[in-house]
Amino acid sequence: GRGAMLALRNHYERDAELDLQASKAQQVLDTLVYTNEKHMTFEAMITKLNKANNALKRQGQEFMEKSKVEQLAKRIKNPSRDIQITVAIENIREIHKGDYMAATQYITTWMA
Repeated sequence: GRGAMLALRNHYERDAELDLQASKAQQVLDTLVYTNEKHMTFEAMITKLNKANNALKRQGQEFMEKSKVEQLAKRIKNPSRDIQITVAIENIREIHKGDYMAATQYITTWMA
């Protein structure tokens, strides 16, 4: 009866909400870039990236560590061509390619 109908509605509303969150998360991943602290803080960019990855994970779309590190590296733009930032980006791609958390911690020290 009524309880079954409510359970069914809640089930599909929850699925629809998760689908919406996943869609928004994918849009963030498609458009997110870091250029400088004036545009957006590096920590804010990392937070947005983590939230998007977590939303997709809830939908069963989990990225491998190497893929997340590469996503991070691609989002960092270096318009001033600062050699230290260029080297730091390459280091996360090589040294921390299998550990996203270590990569974010390492690169944050260079971006702050």
